[in-house]
Amino acid sequence: TYSGSIEGEIIYKNSPVTLSSESSSTGTVAESTPVKLPIISELIPNPEGSDSTSEWIELYNPSTEEIILTGLYLDDEEGGSDPYKLSGTLGVESYLVISVEDSKISLNNSGDSVRLLGVDKEVLSQIDYTDSTEGSSYAIIQNAWVWTSSPTPGADNAAAASEETKSEASFTNGDLSESVSISEVFP
Repeated sequence: TYSGSIEGEIIYKNSPVTLSSESSSTGTVAESTPVKLPIISELIPNPEGSDSTSEWIELYNPSTEEIILTGLYLDDEEGGSDPYKLSGTLGVESYLVISVEDSKISLNNSGDSVRLLGVDKEVLSQIDYTDSTEGSSYAIIQNAWVWTSSPTPGADNAAAASEETKSEASFTNGDLSESVSISEVFP
């Protein structure tokens, strides 16, 4: 074991991470893709007004533990915008809204993908959408993806009763265990 650690503990490099002003702790840099991952919970590719300043992607931590984001990337479809490097941590049952102005990820109105990438830029999670409507967000609501005319950046997703379910989500309570495999174990 590493000095100061206990057997079975995951060891991270001791580099401090800059967090939002709402957080009082410091994170560490992950050497490998974290086991607990945030979910892509909502996105708005065609906001009212300017797409180049008003688009955003929302991540959510459904777990009972803080998630280390450092080492993860957010991206659109292959060959689109450059991957955006995430940093810091995402608190328990918290949201993180990432604007196009910060990430430089430009989402296509006619259809695109939003992908969460691991430390080696492998795809960990991917949401595909088509034919966005101005002012509507694509959101996970009751384990299904729907277009909603009520975007909720940084809050629980909501849809009007008349809004139709598009597709089933591929996770339950943030459990991506069927999509994650262990490729190496270090003693």
